[in-house]
Amino acid sequence: MLKKSVDRRIFLTRSVDTGLRVAAVSSLTSALSRVRATDASASTSRPRVCIFTEHFQSLPIPEVCRVFRRIGVDGLDLTVRPGGHIEPEDAKTALPKAAQAARDVGLEIMMLTTGITTTGRHAEEILATCNKLGIDRIKLGYYGSGRFGKLGREMSDVRRRHDGVVKLAAKYGVRPCVHVHSGETIPSTGFLLHQMIRDIPPDRIGAFLDSYHMRMTGAAGG
Repeated sequence: MLKKSVDRRIFLTRSVDTGLRVAAVSSLTSALSRVRATDASASTSRPRVCIFTEHFQSLPIPEVCRVFRRIGVDGLDLTVRPGGHIEPEDAKTALPKAAQAARDVGLEIMMLTTGITTTGRHAEEILATCNKLGIDRIKLGYYGSGRFGKLGREMSDVRRRHDGVVKLAAKYGVRPCVHVHSGETIPSTGFLLHQMIRDIPPDRIGAFLDSYHMRMTGAAGG
């Protein structure tokens, strides 16, 4: 009787344990199936990601593209400005080659970081080349804040130059984005950004909010 009783307990314990394991595996399998289904449906709607190339400027653009491909992002935020991957005066010939290098590894140039702050030959060449390549947005350059006590006058001048850039960009179907940067720049706070873009239609201007630089300037104040 004792042996049968022990065997019965062992049998029941192992049966329960097996049942729990089967239930756990079944539950995990079901959860994984749901995750896969969610991933499959989300893959077409997930945000697309590009990486700023400033930190990779020791590498030629084709190598940057291969590195980004291994990382698993969608494209490049390519520096086309003085000291960047491409100098502004070279954009007309160098930018198409960069776009081809990105396409060769299944990526694209999703935006440019430029030094554009006013209209001019190089600005127009960059925007026209963007139009040909299907690059529909750029980050603008920086405006200096000027001497202390002159902010109102500086803002008037900045808005005048900025409006000209926005009109030129619209001609080529490119949306310029204003980067909020720390230091002696306009804009360096959300308030100054608002002053620059508040009267421009949203489909013609973008806000490039940089939380790191905004925190340096003083997030609690803006």
